[in-house]
Amino acid sequence: MEKNILVIAVVVILVLAVATLVLMQGPAPEAGPVACPADAKICPDGSAVGRVGPDCEFAPCPEPGPIEPPSPGKLEEHICTPEEKAAEICTMDYTPVCGYMEDGSMATYGNACGACATEGVVKYIPGECPSADAEETCGDMTLSTAIAIAEGSDCVANGTLTGDYMCNDYTGTWWLDLDIDKEGCNPACVINVETEEAEINWRCTGLLT
Repeated sequence: MEKNILVIAVVVILVLAVATLVLMQGPAPEAGPVACPADAKICPDGSAVGRVGPDCEFAPCPEPGPIEPPSPGKLEEHICTPEEKAAEICTMDYTPVCGYMEDGSMATYGNACGACATEGVVKYIPGECPSADAEETCGDMTLSTAIAIAEGSDCVANGTLTGDYMCNDYTGTWWLDLDIDKEGCNPACVINVETEEAEINWRCTGLLT
């Protein structure tokens, strides 16, 4: 009987000793952050993804969403993401884009990755940048054509064009400001790009006298 008690006591002491040793060692140290290469992969939509831990595999490309055609006369622009800006290695394929800097200046780059990886570039549009002497267009109508239509219409019957203008991509119209003295109004000659018709939009506010 005394022998059995002695064996049990020895077993209990051993168990307590092992448990104490495990508690003193504490939990296993966590693995530190994994440093992955800084190269990037270009996705089908033109965006770039980097490598992520712990295996340093490329992050998945964004799921393609519904494709919506760009507005008439306006190329779809892409805003550079932080991942694209951090890319250090880009492919050498030539798919030119026009990159826009923070100050509004622009330059042609060999591809989207090269554009966004350039310091200061915030966005790009597909294709090469237009030349400095390229004429502005709204849809399929150039500014000079819009001016010619306005000068041959009733828009200039009571005033003259000021030289200020804008293109409304949503409505497909040129807006050429008119110098007509009418209180509370800021008239413009509106030219429809599709029909090539012109009419005055008085853009008046408040009560007219």
